[in-house]
Amino acid sequence: MNKKIVAVILALASAFFWYQPFNSFAGFYQTGEHWGGVAYGLMVLPVLFAIAIWARQKALAVVFSVATLLLAGKYILDIGDNVGWGLMGIAACAVASVLLSAGVKTR
Repeated sequence: MNKKIVAVILALASAFFWYQPFNSFAGFYQTGEHWGGVAYGLMVLPVLFAIAIWARQKALAVVFSVATLLLAGKYILDIGDNVGWGLMGIAACAVASVLLSAGVKTR
């Protein structure tokens, strides 16, 4: 499959996971839209990654994918045992994005 298509699929999957549970607190679940602020980076950065792949900008693709991975990793470490599957899905998409961006060829 073409790397551009995979990048778009990863961005769409990250946007889907952003609306899924990030953590559970006293039986209630919070999603990315409940967090607001920096959590919007978890939805915007994968889209910017897909745009960078389409524009064949390897450096930008690496920066956006690593920023997504670091931001998701920070939240996972902050939440600890109460982490939800939505945040883990974003982290998995971020790992795939880093691996994909490492193989992008420039013109």
